[in-house]
Amino acid sequence: MWLVPQLQGWHESPQQGAQSQECLSAQETAWAAALPPRRRDRYRLSRAWMRWLLGNLFSVHPRDLPLQAPPGLPPELARGWGAVSLSHCCDALLVGWAPDRLGVDLERRDRAVPARALAERFFLEPERRALQGLEGEALREAVLDLWVVKEAAIKWQHGSIARDLSQWSCQPEADLAVHRTGGWTLAVRRWQVGDWTLAMTRSARPEARQAGILCLA
Repeated sequence: MWLVPQLQGWHESPQQGAQSQECLSAQETAWAAALPPRRRDRYRLSRAWMRWLLGNLFSVHPRDLPLQAPPGLPPELARGWGAVSLSHCCDALLVGWAPDRLGVDLERRDRAVPARALAERFFLEPERRALQGLEGEALREAVLDLWVVKEAAIKWQHGSIARDLSQWSCQPEADLAVHRTGGWTLAVRRWQVGDWTLAMTRSARPEARQAGILCLA
């Protein structure tokens, strides 16, 4: 897994634009051209970084990587190349790779969230009980940490926040996430790095529960 920090604003400089173009596929270039300017820059930079990092992993040119990554949809590698997951916030990008399906998510640690309201609306009763007694900053941090795990689980599932956020159960500090109707159980890894909090989810099967490695790009 790779964390790419310091992408403040997601604005492509001319030099970055040229570097991105070296990595992007013709289809990605066409998709990007149809997007509004701000979203276009974010799309180009995120896909270029993803291709560059995975290209280094597989020792292939980034443009030759068998990757499908349309705007607004989960990225997918060709069969036999493993699985990839992508997340970004206002100033950083997270790219995860594994031999089997995974989900990753990140948020800034200082992100302002309506913690109590989110917990009451989306969290399950055991999670709300675990948050009892927390107030202010402690509550905000605990809710944000759980939120990141739930989003990573939804990305593993290829689900939706509206439908599945309240279906995934994960206790604070726990290393498992469970979907109460789908029956899935995922292993959870968490990191706090600089200004960001990160999570990765994978199958809880013993053969899939390998230690995750986080690299700064």
